[in-house]
Amino acid sequence: MSLLFLLLLLFVLLQALFFNHIRVYQYALPLVYLYPIFSASVKLPRWSIILSASLAGLLLDVFMNTMGINMFAATIVAFLRRPFLLIFMDEEELEEGTGRPDTKSLKLTGYLLYLLFFVTLLVSLTLFTEAFSVYMFSHLPPYIIGTSLLSILVTLIFHYFNTRANKLK
Repeated sequence: MSLLFLLLLLFVLLQALFFNHIRVYQYALPLVYLYPIFSASVKLPRWSIILSASLAGLLLDVFMNTMGINMFAATIVAFLRRPFLLIFMDEEELEEGTGRPDTKSLKLTGYLLYLLFFVTLLVSLTLFTEAFSVYMFSHLPPYIIGTSLLSILVTLIFHYFNTRANKLK
């Protein structure tokens, strides 16, 4: 098994058993199960990223009994990841560096925009798909904003500890 898949499995378990029970004023729920996809190397084949994200979404759907909502959102996010990264960097830059989208390769503002786009896309796709059966659309904007901001904050914390652990090696 690859390290990416094991990390995804760990983050799906964290999401299902811990993060799904954190709600801030009923308008924010951290969605961090795709952090390994956000931080995966660009050198990995695109099909493996998409397949891993789809399986992570499916596994989370099994835990949450949501019938494919997370799988749909995770697959779209993984599919759009590389083309969006090429907006910030050319292909040579991505291949030469660490190969990972982080604060070194994308700079801080680029990395924050990268996270903002993909986390908001993940949250929006998940909630709009779920809204057809559960929520009313008037409740979605504050929930999308709150969940996106909390998810970005938690993702930045994971990123900080990940880069700090890599520096200690």
